[in-house]
Amino acid sequence: TSRYAEVFSGLLNAKVAMEVAGPPGNVSFLRGEATVKAGVPFNALGRLWQGHLSMGCGLLLPAARSCLQDRFHLGGASGTSSLKGFKERGAEPRELCAQRTLELKESDRHQDAQGGEAMASLFTAVSTPCHFLRLEGAQLLGFLGFGVLQRSLHSRGEIVRVSAGCGITLPLGPGSLELTFAQPLRSGAADVLQRWQLGLRLHIED
Repeated sequence: TSRYAEVFSGLLNAKVAMEVAGPPGNVSFLRGEATVKAGVPFNALGRLWQGHLSMGCGLLLPAARSCLQDRFHLGGASGTSSLKGFKERGAEPRELCAQRTLELKESDRHQDAQGGEAMASLFTAVSTPCHFLRLEGAQLLGFLGFGVLQRSLHSRGEIVRVSAGCGITLPLGPGSLELTFAQPLRSGAADVLQRWQLGLRLHIED
């Protein structure tokens, strides 16, 4: 069973999603996720700027041990759990794949993202029109992102990952094409980095 709510007022957008699972299924949990986005225009240095702020958090309360497919993940170019500079699901705890691990050489073994039962992310950015391209809607942006993923509610010690970067956004039909470069400022030893990222954002209105 899922419950979803959205609040929109001016430049503020908030979403809350709740999911409950139980008998007769084979898993039981309560899963909640929330996002808040805000934008503020301002003038500085003779230019028009737009300030952006996005925050996301999630919490999974399993009746027993949580399943991988129900956990939250961190990393990637866009979405609630995104963190630029890291590959999709690249900023989280990892473990060696159990299958055939002992048969493979160490250089050939790969690690699987484990996800987490608690997640929080913060993304802040400023953007301004890109006049030198002479393309209406093109924007230059600079950003700073933070993210943390707790593998279990009973464990402690996961670091806060941090990245900063810049990019350009180009209008493309009903959305925009975004090319960014991000430098991770704080990361884990097993994290998978992806400094250059290309993404497509769709702007859908109800």
